[in-house]
Amino acid sequence: MTRDSRLRTHVEVGILEGEAALEELGPEWQELQQRVPLVPAPYRLLCHVARRSKASGIRVLTARAGGRLVLVWPFKTVRQGPVRILSRLGGVLQPTDQPLAETGLPPTVWTEAWRALLDLGEVDVISLPSLPRSSPFVRLAGRAAPLHPHAEACSIDLDTWDDAEAWRASLSKNRRKALRRHRRKLTEQGEVRFEPLYDLSSRRTALAQALGWKSEWLREQGAFGRSFSTPWLEQALLDAASDPALRESLGVFRLRAGARTVAVEVGLVDASVFQSWLGAYDPELGTHGPGSQLTAEVIGWCKDQDLACYDFLAPASPFKQSWSTTTTGMVALHLARSRRGRLLLPLLREGRAAAKAAWELLPDEARGGRGA
Repeated sequence: MTRDSRLRTHVEVGILEGEAALEELGPEWQELQQRVPLVPAPYRLLCHVARRSKASGIRVLTARAGGRLVLVWPFKTVRQGPVRILSRLGGVLQPTDQPLAETGLPPTVWTEAWRALLDLGEVDVISLPSLPRSSPFVRLAGRAAPLHPHAEACSIDLDTWDDAEAWRASLSKNRRKALRRHRRKLTEQGEVRFEPLYDLSSRRTALAQALGWKSEWLREQGAFGRSFSTPWLEQALLDAASDPALRESLGVFRLRAGARTVAVEVGLVDASVFQSWLGAYDPELGTHGPGSQLTAEVIGWCKDQDLACYDFLAPASPFKQSWSTTTTGMVALHLARSRRGRLLLPLLREGRAAAKAAWELLPDEARGGRGA
């Protein structure tokens, strides 16, 4: 089903529903990806997410200017008890709530897209928990919905340096010494090699290993949340790593010492930005800094590819901040569309933080019995 509103400004806003919408929009969606500097989540990745998560209530908001697709905003409906929540289709695999959109769009496009979102029926809450403060939707929300600080995203502005060697030379003396010292320790396992992976079998193997390391690390930390142990997430990522169409846009990188894989990093790559989604390392060699070694290699690779930015993504952490040159403020925006939705808003705004705080107060033995 499609619902269009034609505007005097020749902007056409539509809502397409169901998985068929993804297939119908596929060619135009992927062509739009080639024209924009930042892709929130590749089309093919979202297709794998929709299939593996069995996402229900898929709705794709589109905007056209002069008949050309200029904005795509995909959502799914999830339930919290009886409450229907509209949230981003990519879930945790989609770093922000921003739509895929051309740069330099006139305000009319953003305004009409926002109105179409607010007009969606059969929804109790619209949840946008990770919007950059610079998003046009933050301004459009106005007084209708209070904005809450979400987190800061750390990044490196790579345009500051002429090449990868200039970036490496800019690192602090202590960091350079630590990287050299740790690399010498890793060479005890064999020759240290950095490998961008394009072979589909190798990508899948490396990603599976990274997910296993990350889940184990979270369990050992007693970390709250189950994102990395969600079966559909692992399946969707492994499907994506094995998808020839995502060889370039889903980056999988491996650091090896001899025959041993010691660290893996996974992220989204587009024309100008690398978004680092997952980093994990062999815990047996953790004191040798394999994660930092791989981070440095991937940042150098990004510069060699003429990318403008390496984005650590939110939330900020001491590790990310120690590398970064820039931080971007993020906000959470939750809009109630019904009485039931208004009752849920306090939980959406504060419930996860409160639950995490309560979890961290539990004794170690109580936390150790649950997966991350």
